[in-house]
Amino acid sequence: MNKDNLTVIIGIWKRDSTEEIINLIESQTISDNISDIIIWQNDNHIDISDLVKKYNFAHIHSVNKNWKFHARFTLPLLVNTKYCIVLDDDTLIGPKYLEECIRFSQAHDDKV
Repeated sequence: MNKDNLTVIIGIWKRDSTEEIINLIESQTISDNISDIIIWQNDNHIDISDLVKKYNFAHIHSVNKNWKFHARFTLPLLVNTKYCIVLDDDTLIGPKYLEECIRFSQAHDDKV
């Protein structure tokens, strides 16, 4: 796999778990294959501006509108990677989670 194979999208709302989730993503067994991390933020409940500077991820912020969970699922239509995963701000993943998602997808590619 190469660097252009995986985009990770994280939807956040009121939970202050963004940095923890980013650290879990960066500690994945295939973290070198992650092209982009994109944060979709609904409303304006928490300030993550310091995290944007610290981790340099793309930040899409709907300041005064909560598009619910639907909006983050439009983003995979815009990325140029082979794989895209959408996580929520309450999703805490183990170190092989992304590797296993891709393995599972590859094993079932011929069935879709």
